[in-house]
Amino acid sequence: MILLYRGTGPVAAAIRWQTRGAYAHAAWLCGDGTVIEAHAKCGVAHVAHPWVNNDGPCDVFAVRCLTAWQTACVQNFMLRRVGSGYDWLGCVRFLDHVNRNNMERWFCSELVAEACEMSGRPLLNADGYRISPSTLSWSTELVPVRAKADFSWWNERFGKC
Repeated sequence: MILLYRGTGPVAAAIRWQTRGAYAHAAWLCGDGTVIEAHAKCGVAHVAHPWVNNDGPCDVFAVRCLTAWQTACVQNFMLRRVGSGYDWLGCVRFLDHVNRNNMERWFCSELVAEACEMSGRPLLNADGYRISPSTLSWSTELVPVRAKADFSWWNERFGKC
């Protein structure tokens, strides 16, 4: 499933302002409750709990008609990128519109979009490096699972970290 965060801090506000949308961060929620994400603090990481869990509410989306095999493909694609750096220059693309597509560095929504594309379930008709967290929410392939959630549901489902 895809987690889209609204974020409340100054960086999140800047991202939402620049992309003219509601979301500032995207991540992939694995079936075991772990999260794979590209975050400025650590690059691509597989964590027990999201880095931005205290940065405001998030919305949870399932990918329409995603098979178990495709889900495994998404997660494997993302897991193979764990340890990759954060794509700061790719983020600049939203300001200067220059293609900074770099397969060794990732920003959050680029990683999620590219993983879905590689699994055979593209979310949008656009290259991953052009997709912001808010742009991900425009996909007709996403089905809301839980809107405007805080993380109290996390502890109910997966236990305290």
